[in-house]
Order: sequence, then structure tokens, then C-alpha cells
Amino acid sequence: MLDFVLQRKHYGVAKMLIRKTAAKPDEVLESVAATGNAELVQASLDAGKPSQAGAHEPAPAFVVDVKTLEAYAGTYKSDQVPLDIKVFVKEGSLYMQATGQPEFALKATSATQFEFTLAQVVVEFDSASSFTLKQGGGSFRFKKAVTQ
Repeated sequence: MLDFVLQRKHYGVAKMLIRKTAAKPDEVLESVAATGNAELVQASLDAGKPSQAGAHEPAPAFVVDVKTLEAYAGTYKSDQVPLDIKVFVKEGSLYMQATGQPEFALKATSATQFEFTLAQVVVEFDSASSFTLKQGGGSFRFKKAVTQ
């Protein structure tokens, strides 16, 4: 439930859920940290102490050149699922928005691979005109239909 609320940016509801949840503090903190919202991170720390097991410095963010990101922009379609996905650059980051869904920012892990951890989505661009979206054990190939 917390991930659902966070994805829709209902941070007030998320704070309430954090205080009431029986989830493990590590899981709550991981979900909340992905939002970048300092108040929610503090609320999760106040609600329960996360473990230190496996703690390490986070890897530095991978930076992709804006021209590369802009080359990915467009509307993509798949023969596997009846869903159009709009890919666009906003504030120097790559975003996606599926038909009828809210937009979300992707985090670069390389120049061709991006992820959205809240929904466990991994996007791998094969070229500037196609990508593979992986989620929930599925792998779906999309091809650019319209350039932005």
C-alpha cells in the first residue's frame, strides 16, 4: 500500500502509513528514499530503526548526456501489450508515461539502462528507436512510433 501511495505522491497519506505500518523499517526506508522527500525519510527513521546490515556508500548517480536522453524521446508501441509509452526529457532527466498512467522519472544506471525502483521497472534501450521494458518477470519490446 505504501508504494502505491508514494507512486501517486500522496505524501501526507504516506506519513500516516509509515507511522502505522508493521513493515520492516529497512523496506519502508528503501521505498521512501526513492522519492527524495526528506520529510518522509525522517518519518520512516522515526518510526523504526533500520538495520546496518550490508550498509555501504551509495553508488554515485550515473549521468547521461542530455543529447542522448533527447534521442530516446518519442512515443513507443509494442506488439506484445496494447500500451503506448511516451518517453520525454524533463529537468534533465528521462521520464516515461504510459497511456492513462502518471508520469515517472527514470534513474540512469548506464547510458542505455534506466530503472524505476518503486514499480520494479527496468528499461534497456537497444537504440534510440527501441527499448525493452522488464517488470514482474515479463520482458516487453517497444519500438518508436513517433519522434518528439
